[in-house]
Amino acid sequence: MIKRIMLILPLALLLLAGCVKQEPYNYAALEQSKPRSILVLPPVNNTVEVDAPYIYLSTISRPLAEKGYYVSHLQKPE
Repeated sequence: MIKRIMLILPLALLLLAGCVKQEPYNYAALEQSKPRSILVLPPVNNTVEVDAPYIYLSTISRPLAEKGYYVSHLQKPE
């Protein structure tokens, strides 16, 4: 019985610790500066997929462009 409690107690504490609310990030400085362009850096590819960085760049760039930002890419020398 004690072994079962000693197993369940840490798991319950771990579950409760994961429910802590995170403080929201303050974007006031970003909104005051009113950026018009955003530089998208090339991602680090830790996968076996050769096209993964290009797929990620196209996925992240489109929503930024649709919000009105000029999106420029930093090309990594091959």
